[in-house]
Amino acid sequence: MGIAQIADVLPQVSDAISQANGHLTSGSAVRMGIGVTLVAIAIFIAWAQIRRHQAGTL
Repeated sequence: MGIAQIADVLPQVSDAISQANGHLTSGSAVRMGIGVTLVAIAIFIAWAQIRRHQAGTL
C-alpha cells in the first residue's frame, strides 16, 4: 500500500473505531496498539530503505 492509499483509508478506520468504542475491550485496545506500532515500524523501515536507495548505498 502506498501512503496515499493509507491516508484514504484512515478516516474510515477512525470512524469504525469511534463507533465501536463502547464495544472494545482492553484486549482489543492492546491488539490495536500493537497493530499500529507494527505498521509504524514497517513504514519507518520502508522509508529508511528508500532513503538508502536514493543515496546509492543500497
